[in-house]
Amino acid sequence: MPRVSVCAGYPLFRSRFDASFPDEDVVFVNQENCPGGQKELEDRLANAEALVSDVDGTAHPYHFWTELRQLLPPKAAAANAVASRSYWQREPSAQEELELLFGPIPAMYGWDRKVLRKLVATFVPRIGFVPLFRSFRAEHVLLNSFGIWDPIHDWLEQFMSAEEANACQIAALRLRWGVNGHEVIVGYDPHTAVTGYTKGEFAQAFLSRVQVSNHRALVLGDSKTDIRMFGHGRCSVLIVPRSYDTGLHAHLSDLEALWPHLTAVLVSDSWDSLVDMRRSVRLATPAEVAAFGN
Repeated sequence: MPRVSVCAGYPLFRSRFDASFPDEDVVFVNQENCPGGQKELEDRLANAEALVSDVDGTAHPYHFWTELRQLLPPKAAAANAVASRSYWQREPSAQEELELLFGPIPAMYGWDRKVLRKLVATFVPRIGFVPLFRSFRAEHVLLNSFGIWDPIHDWLEQFMSAEEANACQIAALRLRWGVNGHEVIVGYDPHTAVTGYTKGEFAQAFLSRVQVSNHRALVLGDSKTDIRMFGHGRCSVLIVPRSYDTGLHAHLSDLEALWPHLTAVLVSDSWDSLVDMRRSVRLATPAEVAAFGN
């Protein structure tokens, strides 16, 4: 188990964060949103009935569009790189987010689905992702992503059964496929796009559909683009991997904006501590016992 630090206010959290990062795993508890400290956090993790998680940087340490860019024609890759830098440097409008998301897709028209499947085959999930996922009913898990539905589903099937992957809910851009001896990309459905402005809407629609209250929802993300999923009485945990390099650490200037919406900040490359805290209070299900032992 990592060290747990209960922090009353952002200044205390930030001073402790800067003193410990990246040398040790720590769970920082936001006392304003979790006044009972570690015990309350453990209880909330144990009693969560639904999991809402970002994908890139959270469920795995990769970035789909960055990796995909390596496969694009030079002109499409360069345009997407410029758009990505612009995206991170300022608060974009919804339309700009859509343009960033859709920009490289026409260059993918005619690609076989195997291209995307091969790309995500290299994405290793964070340690603890599978046991945490399996501690929930699969239909009560939402992966909420700026990415593309099909490769996320194919990625899940590498570590889960087909039944689990099919039952899990995925909010992500849907491609349109044509069949001419094999599947090829012929378009996309813009109405399925997830942006920083709609992540919160997708999360709330999912929780309403599965009839789980905000207080019983565990939400995981790794950046300010997840801010609309956080808060609302949910158990909201920001994932800060210790393996972040200096450039990404600078991106954590967003911490002050995120802090009021958070229940806790987990500094670790692994989700194991969330699994351990969830199990410390809650009895394992028969399926968990069969899959992972006691």
